[in-house]
Amino acid sequence: MHGSKQLVGLLRHGETTWNASKRIQGRTDTDLSPAGETQARAWGGALHSGGWDHILCSSMLRAVRTAGFINESLGLDMTVDKRLMEQDWGEWTGKTIAELRAETNGEVERQESRGWKFHPPGGEDRLSVLHRGRAALYDCLNAHPGKNILIVAHLGLIKCLVCDILGLSFLPEEPSPVKKRRMQVLEWDGQRFVIQRLNVNLSS
Repeated sequence: MHGSKQLVGLLRHGETTWNASKRIQGRTDTDLSPAGETQARAWGGALHSGGWDHILCSSMLRAVRTAGFINESLGLDMTVDKRLMEQDWGEWTGKTIAELRAETNGEVERQESRGWKFHPPGGEDRLSVLHRGRAALYDCLNAHPGKNILIVAHLGLIKCLVCDILGLSFLPEEPSPVKKRRMQVLEWDGQRFVIQRLNVNLSS
């Protein structure tokens, strides 16, 4: 896997109890559920022979714990970057999308129609998530030239990075290119990212 091009693996943290109940976590610092811990350990086994050189993870507990369980198998140097945190959902944190659709008088739909400018009240828009996430990737790649980086972060941030590379508008009519509990693999040639593989299944 080594050469002039570097690989970046994007992996969402393991399941939390909020994930299981479909509650929006945003910046709430939830921990992994027992099922999430089991997922993370299994991913470590699947990633062991993948040629990864370094782990970079979000500073949020659920990502740090996932990376830690994965690293029990990989034994790599690991760094944490708060720029990889999940999108801040502001006043909508803790709700389910179904609840918000019922309670907000069409505001969810209005925000969804804004694509990249989707901005929960009191929260953060998707472009801000993209810019900070991309900056974190660039800094890590520059700090580890020639190395393949495994990133453990959050679904919202990963979707922003992938949709940007694919040139998508992030509108409701576009099917999401990113599936839950799958790894996205990017290739970096020093100038730009391309998608190498989408939705790699790490489960046996």
